[in-house]
Amino acid sequence: MFYLPSCIDSVALRNLFMPFGTILNAYVALDKKTGHTRGFGFVDFAKKEEAAAAVQHMDKYQIDGKILSVSIKT
Repeated sequence: MFYLPSCIDSVALRNLFMPFGTILNAYVALDKKTGHTRGFGFVDFAKKEEAAAAVQHMDKYQIDGKILSVSIKT
């Protein structure tokens, strides 16, 4: 299983994926009780092609000692 590092918030997630296209929304899931990241997030792109490019380039990308798992939600 892959997790986002704790240093990644919604703004950092948006910035990480911004090179691949127009982002409509970027969201890191937070634990309601603690406010800490739950280790995953979502990025919505304006175009399917942009999302596909993000998956191609960012799946298995290493950041802060963690390996990202990036896929398109169907």
